[in-house]
Amino acid sequence: MDSVPTLAELLRHPEDLDKIGALKQEFARKKTTVDDRLRGGLREQLETTQSGMSGLTDGLKTVQQIKDEMTKIDKLCSESQNIIKDIGTINFVSQAHRNFGAVETMRKNLETFNERLGAVEKMLREDDADRENMPNLLPTHYELTQLRNIRDDAMEQIQRPTTRACREERPKVLALQQALKDHKEMAARFQGITDGAKQVRGYKEKFLEAIRLSAEQQFAEAKQQFLDDPTKLEKTMKWYFNDLNAVKIGMSPLMPKKWKILKMYGNVYHKLMRDTLVATIDDPDTSSATTLEIVGWPEKYYKKMTKLGFKLDELKPHVIDDREAELVRDFRQLIIKYLDEWIERIFKSEQKDFAERNVEGSNLDQDEYGYFRTRNLVDLWRMMREQIDVAANSQRADVVEGVIDAMLQRLRARQQTWQKMLEDEAARFEGASQENLEGFQPLQDWLVATANDQIACIDDNEEDNKFGYLSSFVQKLEPIVTPQYLERADGEIAALRDGYVDFSTWCITKFAQLILTVDFAPVLPEFFTAKWYTTTAMKQMVVTFDEYVGDYRQVLHHSLVDIFIEIFADELLVAYLSSVRNKGTAFEYFDGLPNPDVADSIKQTWRVTEPFLGLLTCPKDEVPNAFESFKTAYWDLQIGWVEAVLRSRDDFERSMLNSVKARAARIDVVRGPRPLWARSRFVFKAH
Repeated sequence: MDSVPTLAELLRHPEDLDKIGALKQEFARKKTTVDDRLRGGLREQLETTQSGMSGLTDGLKTVQQIKDEMTKIDKLCSESQNIIKDIGTINFVSQAHRNFGAVETMRKNLETFNERLGAVEKMLREDDADRENMPNLLPTHYELTQLRNIRDDAMEQIQRPTTRACREERPKVLALQQALKDHKEMAARFQGITDGAKQVRGYKEKFLEAIRLSAEQQFAEAKQQFLDDPTKLEKTMKWYFNDLNAVKIGMSPLMPKKWKILKMYGNVYHKLMRDTLVATIDDPDTSSATTLEIVGWPEKYYKKMTKLGFKLDELKPHVIDDREAELVRDFRQLIIKYLDEWIERIFKSEQKDFAERNVEGSNLDQDEYGYFRTRNLVDLWRMMREQIDVAANSQRADVVEGVIDAMLQRLRARQQTWQKMLEDEAARFEGASQENLEGFQPLQDWLVATANDQIACIDDNEEDNKFGYLSSFVQKLEPIVTPQYLERADGEIAALRDGYVDFSTWCITKFAQLILTVDFAPVLPEFFTAKWYTTTAMKQMVVTFDEYVGDYRQVLHHSLVDIFIEIFADELLVAYLSSVRNKGTAFEYFDGLPNPDVADSIKQTWRVTEPFLGLLTCPKDEVPNAFESFKTAYWDLQIGWVEAVLRSRDDFERSMLNSVKARAARIDVVRGPRPLWARSRFVFKAH
């Protein structure tokens, strides 16, 4: 098939026809070469076949010669009995002589049987006293075999009919049994002339049973030692590998190779090892420490067995049924279960303390600095450190890392749960009457204590080598986790740290909001009204706030005092500006704050009231200019709020608002960094 396209390629043009002669010669030459190769290959195959047939013929001839020789021998045996006269008499006399000798031997054996048995017992005692060497092991075995043969011979003679008491028949039972399977007739012909054991001795089976019984006893002792001290599993199993090594070095050369004595021992020992470990795992009374020690055993076990020469595929089934992953997961979940139970118990205690804060006087503690603190935070972190120690005892990174993951999740959830509990309680007082404020002041104490707790979690002072709970927690876990996990956990830890900051700020903010919604509730509706200008409400508010700062300065974490003042100032400003709806300002009272930086920050925040006053008091035709100045300073100023301010003016007209909107459309305000207005979380609403 390949020659057609080849010729087509060669004869593509008319002038290529001149090449036909040369091509014919080339193809003829190649054909001759191929034919020569085929003839050579065929010749070699014929020679090989002929050689094989000759070999078969020679083999057949050899077999035939053997058969002829065996036929001659059989014929001679048959004819010899006819050639020799009185052959029957000779056979009878010979048999009688053999029987007499056998009886004499048996008599002698029976007479010395007890003496020889005593000698065996003595050798056994000597070996029992020197179990490491047992010098009489082989002589004892040989002598016991001889004594057993004597016993079997005597028992056989007793069981035979009287007329055959002198006949000597000692068949090789195992040999005959095997022979009878394949050559029953031939085996039957030679039964009468064999000598040896009269029944299957079962040495191998009994030897295996002895190995098993001895190993079971050692396993029982080792298991009890292991249960008493789970950290010593490897030590309690030292005998196991010593035994197998002794078999490999000392016993293998002395035993029949077909027994494969090391593999025999290995199979028995491995099965007992597996049964012991699995039974221990499945025992409901087994401690978690014991189970965990077993989980780490297969790696060591298979390493030692490989060193002894065992292949992994020979050690079946797996030494603990491949249950490592399951047991690790169960152990990890057990720690997490205890963790959850502890956290739930602590939170229930906290809920109880919170609910009974009126009866017990806030139910709060104070730390060494006098700051308010809840009662159970220290217990929570101590419990988590203890659970990390339990996980670390496993010496498995997957256990430790799984437990730490669970802890980080529970800590984040705890923040959310606590905030929800405080928020729900605070909602009861928002809008409540002054007569229904039972539990309000203890709630404020709890907000302060909770804010302090969050700071305690992250309060690090490297100069004094003092660290908050979270940093101490991280320092404890760093040596026992993998670098990869630590890198992955950094994000979770950072989020948790931010959560403590946010929750602490939330508590202080909620505290400030409650002051406004409860303590200042009667005053806020009077802002910018005629009554407002005829009272000293602002002064009273300042006094009230000053009292709060004075009362809580000593029990609020020092880093939160200034934050509390700033947050309160922001919240008051929001309320103040939002009260423009009341119709109709000063921040000099912040000058008296002990921290000048905080005072300046608050004054800068409150400086927003200046353009606010400009909108309220400027002439009508200057309103667009006042708006433009305001908008330039605070680019996120909302038209809705400006409209609410303008509508509070006595001379408000629709044209005033239209001019402001027109100016807003013309001016181009640059969006720079977020101004103080937005940083203070002011909410502008049209009223």
